[in-house]
This record gives sequence, C-alpha cells and structure tokens, in this order.
Amino acid sequence: MHETDQAVATPLSPDQCVALAESIAADPASWERCVQHIPGRRHYERLSRDDDREIFVISWMDDHDTGFHDHDISCGAVHVVAGGIFEERLSFDGPHVERLVSPGETIRFAASYIHRFRPHNGIPTVTIHVYSPPLQTMGAYYEGPDGALIRTPISGEAELVNLNV
Repeated sequence: MHETDQAVATPLSPDQCVALAESIAADPASWERCVQHIPGRRHYERLSRDDDREIFVISWMDDHDTGFHDHDISCGAVHVVAGGIFEERLSFDGPHVERLVSPGETIRFAASYIHRFRPHNGIPTVTIHVYSPPLQTMGAYYEGPDGALIRTPISGEAELVNLNV
C-alpha cells in the first residue's frame, strides 16, 4: 500500500452481524457488567465501536418501547440473551406483523428495515445489538394529526422512544 492509500472500512452484511452478535452473546464476561434493569427506561451501553461496526448491550423491562424506527444506512442484528422482546413491523396490508424473539434467537435487518421493539410482558430482558456501519442517524416514526406516517431524523446516539405515546 502506498502512503497516500487509505484503508476503507467495509460494512458487515446482516449475516455477519448475526454471527458477531451470537459470538458476543456466547461470552457473558464481555457484557454482563453492563446489564442494568432500570424502571422507566431502557439501559444501553456500547461495548465497542470501530469504522465498520458498533455493538451494544441493552437492558429492557416494564413498558420500554422503541417506537417504530429505522437505522438509516446501517444494517444489523439483535440477539436475545434473556427474557424476550416483541418485534413489530409496519404492514400496508392489514395489521402490523409482530413476533416474539426468545432467548437464543437472533434477528437480522437491512438498512431499510422499519421496526419497533418492546419487552415480552415487562420481563427483564437483555439483548446484544450489532450495527454496521456504526449508527450516525436513525429515523423515528409517528402518526401525525391527519394519520400520515411521519419520519423524524434523530442522532444515532439518542435513546429511541415511542413518539406516539
């Protein structure tokens, strides 16, 4: 490589994000110290960040709710370590699509994916999240006064909350 050449980080694929989330989940010593179940809000802590990825451990309980959101240009994966979370996706053809993601399961998503998370019946839950490239901005969605879907850009550092509440 010449002195003028610079290495460019290559984002991970959703499948690579899944493999990374699962390998981190399999090493509790790397994330257990970050788990904090706090009533009234999710607790999230970044485990690492570099040019092509960032990794969080998130603690959920009570009525924590991300609201509908996207991850702008970042794809990713979420692995459930304990508890369970409902993932809800928007649907144009009827009710929203919802599924329970149980301990040991991992979901993957493309950058264009719009979804919402909330814990299963308020059960204390722990998840490992991998985003690639690292989050810069996200889109938070809510229903406007006329019923239209509205996207609000928010910082990748901001806590997601349900804007419809």
